[in-house]
Parts: sequence; C-alpha cells; structure tokens
Amino acid sequence: MLIVGFTQASTLTVCPSGCDYTSIQAAVYAAHPNDTIEIHSGTYNESVVLTKDIMLFDGNDTGSGEPIVNGDLYKNGFDSSLRGFSFQSISSGIPYSDNMTTPNTTLYWIEKAFELPSTPKAIAALKTITKTNPEDAWTWFRLGWVLYNSERYDESLAAYNESIKLDPYFAPPWNGKGSDFYSLRMYNQALEAYEKAVQLRPNDGLSWSNKGDALDALGRADEADEAYAKADELGYW
Repeated sequence: MLIVGFTQASTLTVCPSGCDYTSIQAAVYAAHPNDTIEIHSGTYNESVVLTKDIMLFDGNDTGSGEPIVNGDLYKNGFDSSLRGFSFQSISSGIPYSDNMTTPNTTLYWIEKAFELPSTPKAIAALKTITKTNPEDAWTWFRLGWVLYNSERYDESLAAYNESIKLDPYFAPPWNGKGSDFYSLRMYNQALEAYEKAVQLRPNDGLSWSNKGDALDALGRADEADEAYAKADELGYW
C-alpha cells in the first residue's frame, strides 16, 4: 500500500447509534490525520490511544447532555485538542497498565497482555483479544511487536499488516514491518516500509534512523548518512 498524501480533513461522528461510529477509538483508527471527531451525547466506556494527530475531539450535546467518557486519553506522541467534554485523564504517553487511571477498558487489557513477562503467554493473550476485537489496530500492533521480539518475523509481519489495514495512517506498524524485513535481510522491503513511516511521521527520528540502517545495508552510504543526519537533527541520538 502506497500512501501518496493525506486527504482533505473531514468530520467523523460518534454516538451510541446512528452515527459513523459507536466507539471513539474506532473513529480514531478510521480518521485521516487532522480530521475532527465529533462525539454526541452518550456514555462511552473506553480509554483511547491516539494513532495520529486529531484536529479536535468535539463534544456535541444532542439533547442528553455532554458526552461522558469513562476512560482516559493517551496521546502517544500525537496532538489533539478537546472541546465540550473531557476524558477522565489525559497522558502524553502510555503508562504500565497498573498505573492506568481507568482499568478494565479494552486498552487496559491490551496493555496488560503486552506486559506479561512470559512471551508465549503475552502472544496467546493478545491473540485472544484479536479474536474478540478483530478490528482493533492497537491490539494487532502490540501483537506484531511481541512476535518480532520472539523472532517470529513472518507472523509479526502478518500482525502489522492487519494493524495497517485497519489504520493505514498509523506510522509505528510501518516501522515494525521495516524491522521485520530488516531482520530477514530483505533490505529493499525494509527501506520501503521505513520510507512510509517517514512519510506518515516526518518528525520521528526513529524512522529516519531506521531508514538510514536500511540504506546502509543496501550500500547507499551517502543517502544513509543523510538519513542519520536527519535523525540527529530531530534529537533521536
């Protein structure tokens, strides 16, 4: 999949029924960078992790009061603003599950599974979540990560592909794919994946550093040095 550019910003609506989405997180996955997500009156029992910049989370009182979100927002290095409602808490990163303000959300259980000290148990737990929530891009991303750390690169690629299918504007799975391909010594494919990560998140030093590694492996030393210089400029080292 080649992403050649972002489409014009639009508004996605969320409400208990009759809108584009019934889940805020699902709307985040479906959004293009800098879209607005309009959340109508209702109660939403979920925590949300950002996978891209969101222009605005806009609460809309449709006659039943402001939206109520029984969960937290984890910005995950991305930007957003809120109007007309609030999350229980807002954090810049994702803490360990035991430090999450709101337990027993889908995101909480994903992180709980990801943190299991036994890798086989973590993989099994995350696979169980993918069966009950097959359209959750974050679960597939976390599964790809654990599989990569287990050197199960082909399975990791498959998990990252599922995450990308559900949220093609989320850069980290592209980085993950690049690392899988790099480990398999498939350097051209690794470079392609890293370049997509750079395209999606050009201010991420990790993506530039990874791109430099792939270029270096391909013998393109001058281009690799340029990529490393960009990573250094962005403060990655």
